[in-house]
Amino acid sequence: MFKKLISILGVALFAATVHAQPISVNNGQITFGGVTLKVPDIINQPITIQGQTLLVQTNQSGGYNISTYGAAGNLTNTPPQTMPDAFARAKAYVEENNPANIGFYPTNGEWNFSVAGVFAQNSGQAAAQISIEHYFNQNLGLGAAVLEGNQNGQNGTAAAYFYGSYRKPIGDTAFIGSLGGGYDNYTGKPMGIAKIEVEHRQSAHLSEFVGVGYDFEGFGKTKTQVNTTISNPSGLIVGGGIRYSFSSLNPFAK
Repeated sequence: MFKKLISILGVALFAATVHAQPISVNNGQITFGGVTLKVPDIINQPITIQGQTLLVQTNQSGGYNISTYGAAGNLTNTPPQTMPDAFARAKAYVEENNPANIGFYPTNGEWNFSVAGVFAQNSGQAAAQISIEHYFNQNLGLGAAVLEGNQNGQNGTAAAYFYGSYRKPIGDTAFIGSLGGGYDNYTGKPMGIAKIEVEHRQSAHLSEFVGVGYDFEGFGKTKTQVNTTISNPSGLIVGGGIRYSFSSLNPFAK
């Protein structure tokens, strides 16, 4: 069921990007071509995969605390909210790199499930993100992501997008570049996304990552939602989180 849901989501988002078909995101549901998918709750909802639980919670500063615990180990992460914080985190991951651990990234592919917090630099909006990726080898992968908002009156599903990635491990740290597209529910428009991540693995299964991206949505448009006016929604996005990697094609199998 999980594989089917992700496959449908990925195909729908990719088709919408390429063929400019309309996507509707409303009240936790994504509708495309007459097919409606229910987006799972993200914030404060533990998600368990093969005995590994991931959880994203809000904190008093308006950001997120992310944690994971289970068979693969324990890890906590507070995603950066600004560009200087993101660059400092990326620098630390590179400095911690151990080239001898490049085997943490399998050459025969893997699945990744990630929980993250992301922050739009132009509007102050924040969202929690879950994503699923499949890498066909050590370098090439495809993924789909859904974002759920929590700030400035923006709640519910914020956006959904599909993307392709190229990953370059240099040890237990890797550089990842991604391009994709989908739909932004804050602005009611299709969007393109380009992002760069730095990931640092503590094992073959658990890692932290930080990313900087750019959201392309056109210029000169304004949309008011609740107490927030978003002028020129295109802009930089900063974030980070925790990633769980596994080889099984059925991650929810008991």
